[in-house]
Amino acid sequence: MFSKLLKYDTKSVFKYWWIGAVASLLIAVFGGVCIQIVDIDYTSYEIIPILGGIGLVFSLIGMYLLPILTEILVLVRFYKHFFTDEGYLTFTLPVKRTSLLDSKIATYLIFGVSTIFVMIADVLTMLAIGIPEEFFSGRFWTYIGELFSEIYEALGIYGAPYTVLAVLIMLATVISSTLLVYVCITLASAITKRHKILLSIGIYYGVSMVVSGLVQIFMYGGVSTVITMVTGLDEALAKAAIMFMMIGVLGLLTVFIAALYFVELYLLDKRLNLE
Repeated sequence: MFSKLLKYDTKSVFKYWWIGAVASLLIAVFGGVCIQIVDIDYTSYEIIPILGGIGLVFSLIGMYLLPILTEILVLVRFYKHFFTDEGYLTFTLPVKRTSLLDSKIATYLIFGVSTIFVMIADVLTMLAIGIPEEFFSGRFWTYIGELFSEIYEALGIYGAPYTVLAVLIMLATVISSTLLVYVCITLASAITKRHKILLSIGIYYGVSMVVSGLVQIFMYGGVSTVITMVTGLDEALAKAAIMFMMIGVLGLLTVFIAALYFVELYLLDKRLNLE
């Protein structure tokens, strides 16, 4: 049943998401052309490079709109499937609440990762059009390879663990932020029948302020303490200390995700108001 739910959710989001993805790639093409315009020396018409620079700025802003569109589409899907007239049908289906929630989380991850790949393709497209000589000659890729080689040489044996932990922390951060929004929407729907969206936004910002305050305390307290300790250690011990700090951050995020997950399930089971 989970696979059917996931297929249904992804189809609903993809129906609009692909338009944004294609538009993002077209904007990247326009940005590449703007780079070409900026690099050309127009001695008679100095306004042309300026216009190219302005177009490049708007291109970068336009490409950044895709992640925003992705989040809006996924959240709208979550809201419509659970808390509109469609929700009456949703919760009469012989499906576990965990399957419904897991499908929404998986949908967000699928389109989040897809959005990252599209944005990488945007950057590569813009560079291929804007600086084709460097891009296709191999100098660009040589520079990127040398950069990563220097980073991994500096990290030594900790390069792979750092990379894995960084990816897991980013993934956990995305999941936790998504679940936090889900909980806020569900809590607002459990509290009132009207103005659910406004109330969910208010709850989200209130909770976000508390969470950001705790994060700042952790960052300025725990992290600064670790950094102070690390500066007094040799290089190998310092790298090990940083790795254990990253493991601690991942552990805290995992606990936060578990708490949000069970709160969301509780709200869906016990406090949902669809009347």
